[in-house]
Amino acid sequence: MLFTLFLKLILEYNHLNMSKVYLLLSTILLPLIGKTQLPEKLQIQWVEIPGGTFTMGSPTIEIGRDTDEVEHEVVISPFMVSKYEITYDQFIFFCKATGYKKPTSEDQEKGNHPIVNVDWNDAVAFSNWIGCRLLTEAEWEYVCRSGTNTPFYYGDKITSDQVNFDGNYPYNQSPKSSSKGKPVPVGSYKPNKWGVHDMHGNVWEWVSDWYAVYNIDDRNNPKGPQDSKLERIGRGGSFYEGGNENRCADRGAQIPTTFGTNIGFRVAKSL
Repeated sequence: MLFTLFLKLILEYNHLNMSKVYLLLSTILLPLIGKTQLPEKLQIQWVEIPGGTFTMGSPTIEIGRDTDEVEHEVVISPFMVSKYEITYDQFIFFCKATGYKKPTSEDQEKGNHPIVNVDWNDAVAFSNWIGCRLLTEAEWEYVCRSGTNTPFYYGDKITSDQVNFDGNYPYNQSPKSSSKGKPVPVGSYKPNKWGVHDMHGNVWEWVSDWYAVYNIDDRNNPKGPQDSKLERIGRGGSFYEGGNENRCADRGAQIPTTFGTNIGFRVAKSL
């Protein structure tokens, strides 16, 4: 409550960009006053991810592979990840509690659908408010693979019965399948082997890293470049893209202020 009141007071007298003000205040104040809670019905469900080592990137023979997917070994420490993408209701509760700007309602499905039309700063603002963080790119791929080494955690192919993607553009010579053309409620499809839903498709998920060529010597819990680059990373593909872009290893990159009806996020917390 103290943080919320202070934020609203500052915003009344400050002409800076609201998201930048919020990010500044949340970074400074939240560690001092503790995290904010969502109401019980909107609580984030968590999955504990075991630590381990995996091969990040894709082999040179993988169909649809991009040159920035260089394979390299990475070590990940245990952490917690949200079982589902952050929903419309969760994000709007945050907006109402803090006075933070609501995302545009254009093509936004409400309720238990993933929040969309949020840029990277919006995702970080929510994460700070709830006392969490975005996943690193390495953590995201580690969770997505969930111990597998195939293009998808389902194997070498996907269908529209498994993933919300554009089935008109299938992967690996699979037959065409349907395309919903919009996000579906979180958890509509079976989870991966670690119990996490929608790591393929539905909406792109912002992660914390700046986009850059992989530093293959940075093996232990890599966080990407620390210096400001042009673009932030999005992972997982969406309902709008075909099979190639929904692979475990595919890397999307956009300037941090980009938002759209196929861009959302999920959160993590360290153990």
